[in-house]
Amino acid sequence: MVSDNDTIISTANTNNSNLCLEHLPAYAKYILKHKPDVFPKVHLYFLKRIRLPILNLAGIDEEKLTAILLKHSRALLIACVKNKVVNVEKCFTEISSFISVKQITIDDIILYSLIQQYTFKEFINDYTSEAALSNNLL
Repeated sequence: MVSDNDTIISTANTNNSNLCLEHLPAYAKYILKHKPDVFPKVHLYFLKRIRLPILNLAGIDEEKLTAILLKHSRALLIACVKNKVVNVEKCFTEISSFISVKQITIDDIILYSLIQQYTFKEFINDYTSEAALSNNLL
């Protein structure tokens, strides 16, 4: 378990590519260290469950999609550890190599953000039992 003292990681950067989230970097570091292979699988589970529209158009087989998600998930976690903004365009660019970029809709982007949120939520109970910390991460 992680205590409040372990999670006080904050940056005061004013650069637009940096975030100033207090607890997310430590949480992402935990996932990267303890659940690096599970995170993309959970991500894939939610992609399928929510039925991201772009995936229906792309016709990507599960093996290729898993490879893309492994790469993107690791990049996402590393960016969160560094309190950096993540550009989902990279993941969509890889997926869009199977379709036209013009076929990516705002719904895809919104749903993908929701899927990322659900994926992160899956590991909170493994990370901490402190209600205040859990609420801050949500």
